[in-house]
Amino acid sequence: MDRPRRAALLAALAVLGVGGASSALPAVTGAGTADQAAVPAQLPGYSYRTGQLGAAPPDRVLAVYQQGFGVELLDFPQALVVGADGASARRLRTAMSRGAPDSQGDAAPMSVSPDGAAVAVGDWDAGAPSGELVVAAPEDADMALVDAATGDVRTVDLPDATAVLPLAWSPDSQRLAYVSPTGEVGPYGRSGRPGHLLVLDVGTGAAVPVAGVDDAVSAAFSPDGLLAVQRAGGAIEVRGPDGGLLRTVTPPRPEGVLTSGAGWSPDGRLLALQGEAAVSFLAASGDPAAAVPAPVAADGLLAWRSADEVLLEDVGASSTATSVDFTVSHADLSTGAVQPFTRVPTGSGNYAVHDFQMATGLAQHAEQVSGSPRADRGWPSPLVRAGAWLLAAGAAALVAGRLSRRRARSRAIGLAAAEPLPAGGSPAREQEAAAGSR
Repeated sequence: MDRPRRAALLAALAVLGVGGASSALPAVTGAGTADQAAVPAQLPGYSYRTGQLGAAPPDRVLAVYQQGFGVELLDFPQALVVGADGASARRLRTAMSRGAPDSQGDAAPMSVSPDGAAVAVGDWDAGAPSGELVVAAPEDADMALVDAATGDVRTVDLPDATAVLPLAWSPDSQRLAYVSPTGEVGPYGRSGRPGHLLVLDVGTGAAVPVAGVDDAVSAAFSPDGLLAVQRAGGAIEVRGPDGGLLRTVTPPRPEGVLTSGAGWSPDGRLLALQGEAAVSFLAASGDPAAAVPAPVAADGLLAWRSADEVLLEDVGASSTATSVDFTVSHADLSTGAVQPFTRVPTGSGNYAVHDFQMATGLAQHAEQVSGSPRADRGWPSPLVRAGAWLLAAGAAALVAGRLSRRRARSRAIGLAAAEPLPAGGSPAREQEAAAGSR
């Protein structure tokens, strides 16, 4: 093998060796204690460089959301999770792969557990007949449970459902209430789609229907395990741990929708409803004379910080928005004071945020930190990494080969210039030698 080829081969092998060693490094995980989270002034925004959750699990998830909606020029929707450190962002491939086949790449419905340890990913309707469930049909849906610490995905078969929309986790993250819609449902215009309400035991995988509830639109668990269910007619039913009806609460405004997941205050006193760019409150006891906080302008309620403090969402460019970015605000219900909490940049609105959720248990103990740390986006996918290292190896081989050939040519020219002309050399030979040296 000549010198240029040997140099190119050695350069390529060196680059590939570095790439293989770096690929074998342990995954980077999020920081924080078991019940705390850090929230910077700004969460990571949209980026093509964000790696997959499975390649570098964040350990615990503070927030989950979709960024980007529909396919635009170089704009591909992403299902994102933010780790408890507030800086680690990962793409949730499970949610993207389970999206509806005709949805232009939008994510499947997602829900993060209160402790941030798991993300439930539902399943859009695959073509169920309207008005009834299909038992043991080819389009039967299932629920995917993604472990935030390992990236492992566990799939729970739900044979009596053709679509699965996760609604609310229990405070201990052991049960998950979900709706199996009675009609076709997809990612567009799905708000308030009624369906059969079931409660999944996450540990055993057993799903138990809530008797008599076939038109549920939202749900929320109380701190002591009761379940509030809003039905299509607007009434809110409070059900016991066994699913039995305890009482019915009527919202003062018919347009108010119980906030799924985070709708019950941590002291069990209030229910939160959202609608018409405001969050309102209702006594969970059903007592119309009970004192409740005044409504707060917002697009929705994300979590409770305490019995009198809530985190509110503003999707950006809405009637309540102060900027095009997605913003989270902290509101004191006793005083009415509202302050900024965090935000997600949307690139002047080009990368809109949808279905933003917070791990309610982590949010309750989250600590605000000053500034915005540099985003940790993890490793890209193995395929992207392999392609990048192959390109780098090829470039290194090309450069090394050219340098080696140039060095060999320079050495040959130097030797030719230093060699004396033989006796009797003609002027033509001298000119030829000079031309060769140039």
